[in-house]
Amino acid sequence: MASPLISGGEAQWVAAGIGCDCRNDGRRREEYRPLAVQLGVLAQATGSARVQLGDTDVIVGLKAEIGNPDAERPDCGRLVCGVECSPVASPAFRGRGGDELSGELARALERSLYAGPSGRGSSGLDLSALCIVSGKTCWVLYLDALLLNIGGNLHDALSVAAKAALADARIPRVDVVPGEDPTEEPDYEVDDDPSTAQRLEAGGLPISVTVSQIGQHCVVDLTAEEELCSSAALQVAVDSSGAVCGVTKRRQKGLDASVALEMVEVAKRAAAKLHAALAETLAAQQAEQMAPKELSNRLLRQFHLDKTIDGKEVLLRSVSRNDELGIAVSRKVLLVAAEEVPAFFAKHHGIQGQGWNSPARLFHHEAAGRVMQDFEDIDRELGSDHDWSVPAFVSP
Repeated sequence: MASPLISGGEAQWVAAGIGCDCRNDGRRREEYRPLAVQLGVLAQATGSARVQLGDTDVIVGLKAEIGNPDAERPDCGRLVCGVECSPVASPAFRGRGGDELSGELARALERSLYAGPSGRGSSGLDLSALCIVSGKTCWVLYLDALLLNIGGNLHDALSVAAKAALADARIPRVDVVPGEDPTEEPDYEVDDDPSTAQRLEAGGLPISVTVSQIGQHCVVDLTAEEELCSSAALQVAVDSSGAVCGVTKRRQKGLDASVALEMVEVAKRAAAKLHAALAETLAAQQAEQMAPKELSNRLLRQFHLDKTIDGKEVLLRSVSRNDELGIAVSRKVLLVAAEEVPAFFAKHHGIQGQGWNSPARLFHHEAAGRVMQDFEDIDRELGSDHDWSVPAFVSP
């Protein structure tokens, strides 16, 4: 890929600013440019995200298909990464100009996302969760990235976009229906109901942080001009717990061991801020995307999945049934919900934390109103008269 030109005077100016810890755009050496993340940008994808890091613009789409597992990992799914460089991003990408960079980015992405030879582990995507029938069928995730604009630090932007797309993905539920003959291939029924789909455990996935050396200093998130002034770089994959999952040396100049260790520490500090910012953004957008019906289902499951009627555990899907059992379950659900839901909202509304107490305030006042409207609809069908008014127990 052809690089933009930079004069000797411009290179000295960039290096001098970094030496004073004041870059051309006003940032400090360990400071990232503004990060914008948008989920669900591709309607037909299993999961998708667009990430803008300064002038760098990347879109990642994820598609899940049923396929065959690898022979080395028969009880795990598969992840296939591909990167395409749009000719709009750079004139150098016209024709086959971006093939080399595409291959490099795809390989780096796979290395950072794979959990290891077994497909399991805390440092990558748990591929065992994608298994359908061990040794026969599994989910295959095709992760495709498109580079829309290049403004420096492609690896980091692509890593953030891939993690966001995986967090946005919902894998449909699959029921395996065995045939009459045990030797025959079973049938697979894919449930297209979004409320039954499962999200991937993407919160702990590592993010790649590229730390570059300009002069005697370590710098993160270089612009395109700053990259031309860098003599060496270290790409460090760091997970949400702060553990280093992988290190890759980039560019031609060698590094002293002491400098490499310093770069790793810089990457860990920068990754902690990136993980926190991304987690907050994802939680907020996922809460906004959540449909009212799904809010109701999650709230009901939170309270009543383990409730029993006549000594038998009953799944809450029966709430939507019109038969005698469905009506009995609905009455039981409404009775217990009328007692417990107000206390739940009063206790958890607006609290920072994890899960139900997410920074996104999953059950803010408007969402609570939509949930209660669903309860009122069920209540009306069953002829009950509980008071589901939101102001009674949720502060605006």
